[in-house]
Amino acid sequence: MGKAGAERKQTLPLLLHQLVSSSAGAVTAADFVLQPDKLSGDKWQQLCAWPHEVERITITGAGELRIFVRSDAAVDGTVLLWIEQFLEEQLELKRCAIFPRFSDRVVRQEDFMCGLLPWAAEALVQQDFAIFSVLLPELECRSDWTDLSIRISPGQRKIFSRENIALLQSFYEERCGLECTIEIQNGKKEPKGCERFFDERETALLGMEQSAQGSLDDWQAPLIERRLNGHGEPEVTGQPRKKERDRGDKSDRSKGEKKEYRRPQPSNLIWGRMDQRLELTDLKMLDAESGRVSVYGAVSLYESRLVSNNTRSLVKFHLHGSNGAIACVMFLPKPEDEVALREQIPNGTYVRVDMDISYDAHFSKDLQGKVIGLCHADAPAPRQDIWPDKRVELHLHTNMSAKDGFTRPAELVRLADHFGMPAVAITDHGVVQSFPEAAKALDEVRAKGSQMKLIYGSEIYLMEDGNEVAYGFGDLAIDDNYVALDLETTGLDPAADRIIEIAAVRFRRDESGHYFPEERYSTFVNPGIPVPPKVTELTGITTEMLAEGRDTKTALAELHAFLGNDPICAHNAFFDLGFLRYEAYRITEYTEAKLKFNPVVIDSLQMARSFLPEL
Repeated sequence: MGKAGAERKQTLPLLLHQLVSSSAGAVTAADFVLQPDKLSGDKWQQLCAWPHEVERITITGAGELRIFVRSDAAVDGTVLLWIEQFLEEQLELKRCAIFPRFSDRVVRQEDFMCGLLPWAAEALVQQDFAIFSVLLPELECRSDWTDLSIRISPGQRKIFSRENIALLQSFYEERCGLECTIEIQNGKKEPKGCERFFDERETALLGMEQSAQGSLDDWQAPLIERRLNGHGEPEVTGQPRKKERDRGDKSDRSKGEKKEYRRPQPSNLIWGRMDQRLELTDLKMLDAESGRVSVYGAVSLYESRLVSNNTRSLVKFHLHGSNGAIACVMFLPKPEDEVALREQIPNGTYVRVDMDISYDAHFSKDLQGKVIGLCHADAPAPRQDIWPDKRVELHLHTNMSAKDGFTRPAELVRLADHFGMPAVAITDHGVVQSFPEAAKALDEVRAKGSQMKLIYGSEIYLMEDGNEVAYGFGDLAIDDNYVALDLETTGLDPAADRIIEIAAVRFRRDESGHYFPEERYSTFVNPGIPVPPKVTELTGITTEMLAEGRDTKTALAELHAFLGNDPICAHNAFFDLGFLRYEAYRITEYTEAKLKFNPVVIDSLQMARSFLPEL
C-alpha cells in the first residue's frame, strides 16, 4: 500500500476492495467503483455508511480469518453476515469471523442486541445447531443494554434448552465481548389456517355469550341461544326487552364501567398485576421450564440499584419458603417508586409473587424469577411446643459459631421463650460474640413477663502452649536416618511459580548416636518458564543454567524414590512441601497415579524460634 493508503484509517470497505481489486499502488476513492459486480448492493452501501475501524487481522492455525473491528455506531447483523460470507467466497476460506467491539453508548441503544440475532443464528448453524438457530431471526425479542428477552411458543420450549441458551450467550461474549443475560418468556402459540378461523370464531362466540348474559340481568331478556348461521358465523337469537329507564349512548358511560371487564386485582396489591387464576406452586417444584408461576414466601436480602443510565431501578431479593428459595428480580420504570417498595416489603415480609421462571446461565448459574406482580400475604402460624414437660436446651449454636449455625442469637432467645423453655444455653465454638445480642433479647422478653434464664457458655479449644516443630510423628521417633531437603523456586506462590532446583542429603546414625551425611541427590529442574531477575539475584541461577536440567516430572519421581519413608527436615518445611505437592498434581496425567509427598516433617525454622528466640 502506498503512502496515501497508509495514512487512511483502515475500514472493512477499504479492506474488501484491496482483496478483490486487481489494481496496484495507492488506493483512492475512485477505486471503489472498479468492480461494481462484487462490491455493490444494499449490504455494501450499509457497510460503507457504517463508521468503524479495523484494529487487527489474524489467521488461526485452523485457517480461520479473524477481523477485529471497533465502532461507535450500531450495524445490522445481516451486514456482518454478508461480510463473512463474501470473504469466505472470495478468499476460498473455511471460515471467516468478524469480532466487533461496540462502545457503551451503542450497547445501551434499545433492541441493539436483537439486531445481531440473524448473524448469531448463522454462526450457530455452522456448529450443527440448525434447528435452534433457524428460529432465532423469526422470534419476537427485546433487548435493554445486555439483557435480551426472547418470547417463544410452548412448543419451542424444549428447543431453547439451557445448553442452547448458553451457546447464544457464548457467541455474544466471544464475538462481541458482551456479557449478556438471556431470558426466555413463554408466549401464546400463533394459530394458522383453519386453526386461526376456529379460534377467532370461538372467541367471538364466547364474547357474545358473555355480553348476552350480562344484558340478561339488567334487561330481563328471554333466553338467548347461541348458534351458527349458514356461513359458519355466530349469531344470537332473541330480542331483549328494553329497561324502563334509557341506558343512554355508549359515549355517556363512565370509564369506571369499562373496568368491570378487567381482571380483578387483590386489595393488598403492592406492585404489578396478579393473575388470581394461578395456583400456588411449591418452591421445590420450580425448574427452568416452569414458566409463569405464583409462589409464597418471606422476603430476604433486599437490594436495589439504578440501571439504564439511571432511568430505571433494578430490585433484587430472595424469596424463602419452607421447602426452598429463589432469587427474584424486578425492574421499576420509575426510580422514585423504589423507596415506597422498600418500605412495603422489608426483609421478613411474607408476600405472594407472580413471576416468570428462567435460568440465569451467566451470573448466578441458578434459577431466577422475573417478578410480574406481588401482594402482601399472611405469615404462617408460628410453631408450638405442646408437650407439657418443658426441657432446657444446653447445646445451642448461633450464626456466630462458624459453620455450625445460621440463626441470630435474638431469634433463638425469642423462640425458646415462645416454646415455654425455662432456660436456654448458648455454646458457640470458641467465641462469645453472641452474648450481647442474646442478653438484649432476654431483657425484652423479661419485660413482657417471661421468667426465662440465659446460660452463657462456649465450646473452648485447648491447644499446645508453644510452637510445633514436628508433624506426623505420633508415637514414632527418628531411629536410623532422616533427609535434609531444600528447594529453589521462581517465586513464593506454589500455584503460579515453579521449582528450579532440588537438593537432598540423607543423614544416617552411627553406633555412637551421631548423624553423618551419606547419600545425596541434587539436580536443576527446567520449569519451561524464564527465571525472574530477582530470583537470579538471590540464588545465582539463570534461565540458561536450567536448559540442560531435568524436566519436572522426572526430577520429582527421582526425589520421591530417594526420600522413601524417611522423615524430612527442612527450613520452613511447609513451603517446600507445598511446592512438591502442587508440582506433583500439576504434571501427572489423569490416568496416572499421582506422586504423594506426605512424610514425617521436622521444621528447623520453628525449632530455631523455640530454642533461639533472640535471633
